[in-house]
Amino acid sequence: MPLATPEQVHAAWLGPGKLPPDDKITAWLEKAEREIMRPDHELNLTARITAEAQLEPPSTALADTAADVIVDMVIRKFQNPTGARSRSKGTGPFSSSVMFGGTTPGELTATEEELKKLRPKRSGAGQISLIPSTVRRPSGWW
Repeated sequence: MPLATPEQVHAAWLGPGKLPPDDKITAWLEKAEREIMRPDHELNLTARITAEAQLEPPSTALADTAADVIVDMVIRKFQNPTGARSRSKGTGPFSSSVMFGGTTPGELTATEEELKKLRPKRSGAGQISLIPSTVRRPSGWW
């Protein structure tokens, strides 16, 4: 089952112009999902989403966050399909320009901020993890 749907893209769309048909949106959503769900990807999302779904009670927090990232990746692609750094338009004395940020504008990639949201939370000195462990401990374990 896909993590993100065309309906989520429609709901999040703020850009000028119309979105492409749903079959095109679905194709790009699938491509973005494959990109961040690769088995060799540092995030190991497939295993972590599966483990989260097996918790008692089950959780979809990571899957929902991954869906948000996928939708944002696709929207960025649709806003700048040619990968331009900037776009200008002028008529008479009026002009406007748009500058696209990021290291790879128009590419189907997650930003560093999005990857940070998907990375496992690390506990360090003075920190506690509020996510229950998926490790089953034998009874009598204190």
